[in-house]
Amino acid sequence: MAKGDGMKRYFLCILIIVLYLSSCKMKEEPQYTPQFALSEFVVRHADPSEPKDTIKVQNIGEDIVIDTIAVGDTVHFAILCNAVTNQLTSFEVKTDTAVLGLTMQLSDQHTKALEATSDIENFKLVFKPGYGAASIPMEYIARKSVTATLTFNLATTSEFSPASLVLKQPIK
Repeated sequence: MAKGDGMKRYFLCILIIVLYLSSCKMKEEPQYTPQFALSEFVVRHADPSEPKDTIKVQNIGEDIVIDTIAVGDTVHFAILCNAVTNQLTSFEVKTDTAVLGLTMQLSDQHTKALEATSDIENFKLVFKPGYGAASIPMEYIARKSVTATLTFNLATTSEFSPASLVLKQPIK
């Protein structure tokens, strides 16, 4: 065997291994369950003599329960929708609008990220491709003395999508 034959075989073996491994289909992006994060909840009381205040939020079982507010109080918060390494496709909020007067405060940047099929008045956002996260400012006014429920649904390009989050708000 000539001196260069061993090196040629070594490089040929390396080349075959590299070609074999590169021919394997690799996932283009890892798959993660979409995630939510919440800002502080700030309440502006209907009674103007009461100061603006943050309210306590607790995890109770599967739900997140927010401290009791009064009819007429306004709560401000933001929800962060995170697709992790995937892309956002849609976000939806469900609530009884007779109980909570909900509004989303979307900026021009938000609306540029949304498809024309979004229905902002009914809290259904459809994202254009390429967005991995969005922070959505919201506020609601308590209209009735019951326990209100807000359900958030977030869909992404992940196979572990969609994800849901439920908030409960007692109103006196």
